[in-house]
Amino acid sequence: MTIYNYLSRTFFIVALITLLGCLLIAKDTISAVPIVQPGAPGNATRYLDAETAVAIANSSYTIADVHFMQDMILHHHQALVMSRLAAQSTNNEAILDLAHRIDISQADEITFMQDWLREREEKVPNPIAQHQKHTNHNMVGTASPTQMAQLAESKSTNFDQLFLTLMITHHNGAIKMVEELREQSGSTYDPVLNEFVSDVTNDQAV
Repeated sequence: MTIYNYLSRTFFIVALITLLGCLLIAKDTISAVPIVQPGAPGNATRYLDAETAVAIANSSYTIADVHFMQDMILHHHQALVMSRLAAQSTNNEAILDLAHRIDISQADEITFMQDWLREREEKVPNPIAQHQKHTNHNMVGTASPTQMAQLAESKSTNFDQLFLTLMITHHNGAIKMVEELREQSGSTYDPVLNEFVSDVTNDQAV
């Protein structure tokens, strides 16, 4: 064997060993890299294990997701009822404009939530029937039947003050409902639902 062949063979073996070493290091490095799920605006980033990441990739949904959508339909409906009292109760343009914007946005979101549930063959609550039975005031932020009756009877500045007070509580309640949902294991993995609840938080805060 010539010195040239010997050096070539030695170089090949060294190169092969180096390559295998790099591959092993890369494999260990990849397995150690955390899987990150960016949080919604204002929320912290979540670090996921492999099993949780697979669940997200499957775009599955949980019973907590379903209950959230069902409850939020009723929650939003109460905001519609409160907003639609404004036209007969006040001439304050700022209040009327706010009530109109709440009416439009909440109605659109109710339709979205109903469609989301129907597409997954889940029960879709009837918000009108539930409101008439006064069964939705136990959710966080919702007004009691007595408070709703007081609002309906109020006029002018009394209506304005009570409307704003109840609506602030109502919107804070919706944000709390989103926070509680996100605390549930496996919730909001459905990307459509995840985007929606982020929008709910942002819109209600505004």
